[in-house]
Amino acid sequence: MRNKIIILTGLGLILLFLIGVILYNEIPRFTYTYNEDLSGYVITKCHGNVKKYTIPKMYKDKEVVGIARDVFRDKTNLEELDLSETNIENIGIACFSGCYNLKKITFNQEINYIANNAFFGCSKLEEIDLNNTNLLVLGGSVFFDCINLKKVSLPSGLEEVGSYAFYNTSLEELNIYEQTILLDDALLGVDETIINYLGE
Repeated sequence: MRNKIIILTGLGLILLFLIGVILYNEIPRFTYTYNEDLSGYVITKCHGNVKKYTIPKMYKDKEVVGIARDVFRDKTNLEELDLSETNIENIGIACFSGCYNLKKITFNQEINYIANNAFFGCSKLEEIDLNNTNLLVLGGSVFFDCINLKKVSLPSGLEEVGSYAFYNTSLEELNIYEQTILLDDALLGVDETIINYLGE
């Protein structure tokens, strides 16, 4: 009898431990790495899978300035991304790729670089407004397979749009400045009649 109690107690403790690990892993939080070039912290890993994450401005008295590649990849519960109160300047390769329930993104003014495939397959996105940002580079295939994306507004300071940036979307309006350099096939699949080329 005593042996059975010991075994059951041990199994119970193991079960509680496993439940604790699972619950801990689902708590929304980040892992950070300091980046000398950016003079701030970059989010290198995201834990949990929730509808909305709050990205802090600061970590250990330094600015949080970037999100590394693949950090939010396939976070299928993510519905909203609000960067408006952050210091994020860089979004890494495939950072939000496969977040097919992501419906809304609010960018901050400081954002200046969005890497290739950053929002690949975010099929519920309908509008992207980057007009009032400092964006310099919009990477290749950045909105590839965002099949419900209808409107995109880009800023006057944008220097470059990568290849296949809007491929397989449903664009009905694209606002882009004439001085922006378009790499090969940057507008492949986009109806020329819906593009508004703006002056400086």
